[in-house]
Amino acid sequence: LKTSSDPAIETIKARIFIKLGQVEEAVSMFDELAKKYKNYAPLYHYRGMAFMLRGQPKEAIRSWQEVIKINKLYAQSHGLDKRISIAQKMIEPTKVESH
Repeated sequence: LKTSSDPAIETIKARIFIKLGQVEEAVSMFDELAKKYKNYAPLYHYRGMAFMLRGQPKEAIRSWQEVIKINKLYAQSHGLDKRISIAQKMIEPTKVESH
C-alpha cells in the first residue's frame, strides 16, 4: 500500500488525511495525484471536498467541473451539480434589499 500506483487506493489515502482533519496534507496529495491521474473522477470529487473544507469554494467548483468533463454519470450520481450550486452561493456577494 505504501508504494501503490492505483488511483483508487491513492485517493483513499488522501481522503484519510481529510478524515484526520489534515486538510492541507489532503489538498497537497490530491494536487500531486491530479498530475498523475488526469482522468480519475473520484480524485477530483474528493479534491473538491477538501477545497471546501479549506474554505476555497472557487477551487472546489473547478475540481467538480473537472469531474463533469471526465465522467458525467459519476458527477450526476454524486450530486455534484448541487454542490457546485452551493459553492457558487458561497462566493457570490450577498444581496441586501434597500427600502
